[in-house]
Amino acid sequence: MIGISVFCTNVRKTYPMLTWVAMLDLLSIPALLAGGFIRIGNFFNQEIIGTVTNVPWAVIFGDPADGSSVAPRHPVQLYEAGGYLLIFVSLYVLYFKVLGSRNMMSGKVFFSFLITTSIARAALEFFRAEPHTILFWPTATIVSLIVAGASLFALYYFQIRNIRTDISNVSGALFGINSTIFRKFKF
Repeated sequence: MIGISVFCTNVRKTYPMLTWVAMLDLLSIPALLAGGFIRIGNFFNQEIIGTVTNVPWAVIFGDPADGSSVAPRHPVQLYEAGGYLLIFVSLYVLYFKVLGSRNMMSGKVFFSFLITTSIARAALEFFRAEPHTILFWPTATIVSLIVAGASLFALYYFQIRNIRTDISNVSGALFGINSTIFRKFKF
């Protein structure tokens, strides 16, 4: 995290038009590709194994890293790798679509990255063998849903809604201030 902060600071000196959120947009796409390759590595190392199953595509790990029994299991690492690579392709297309638009707002790709990866992680956690639980729910699912909810709120708050209209509506309702005052401000 410190290295990314130093990198972003140095890049901002050269390209002052890049904001932190724009840098997060740029960094979130290769992070998905790296995450997909990491999960493929987890599959080869027999880590993060899935639950026991009888589906035809089940995998039998000869020597699981966690020392569990040898049985046909869901290849949850490959599910997650496929999900990350699918999200990578869709966000890659979204990034260049947003980049080409006239009213590009930074952060759409980053918040979409957080929402989609959190939902994928939350869904796939139910296929993992013996996850840590809080109140019968896997801990990673709870955290992922919190991150997805916060990201959905941030996407709405910073990207979708019209901030100028919202401020003038709230100020007019609370304080009786005329909305023409806020037309001079740029948000």
